Parts: sequence; structure tokens; C-alpha cells
Amino acid sequence: PEDEDRVSAAAFGLGIGAANPYLQGIGERLGLEELGVDTGTGAVVAGTRLSDRLYARYNYALTTRASGLQIEYKISDRLSARTESGPVHALDLLYRREFD
Repeated sequence: PEDEDRVSAAAFGLGIGAANPYLQGIGERLGLEELGVDTGTGAVVAGTRLSDRLYARYNYALTTRASGLQIEYKISDRLSARTESGPVHALDLLYRREFD
């Protein structure tokens, strides 16, 4: 049963992922930076930058019909705060460091 679920999820992801180029074009016309389907979760994702420091993303899971809103605020070049509401409620501090 577990293997069947994995195969089914992979097939669903491949099929729905084919819509991403079309959704991205629609998103660009709507002024969104991000519009597509996350093939890993089966969620439709839409997001846009509201300012230099603020990014908003909405997602809607096609399989579970759960939705959520994610807001990320850039505190500095390396530090961001991200909050998420929906099935999971969270507040994260993210530290980014790039290595050459």
C-alpha cells in the first residue's frame, strides 16, 4: 500500500507539473513573481514581492484542500523572519550564509 501511494503521488506530480509553464505565464500577466504547482506537495503556489523586504506566498493543496499564507520579512542581508499560517502555524528566523 505504501508503494502504491508513492507511485500515485509521483504520477500526480508529473501530470500536474506539466501545467507549470502555462501557470507561470498567467502569473507574469497577473504581476505575480511565482505561480505554479509544487509537484512535491501537490499545492498551487502564488507569491509576490510586496516590497524590497517583504514577500508573500499563498498555497492551496489540491489533494487535501488545505491552504496557507506565508510571509517572509528580510531583516538584513543574512537574517529573515518567516511566519506561516494554515494547517501549520510557525514563526521562523532564517540565517543565510553563502560559501564560495
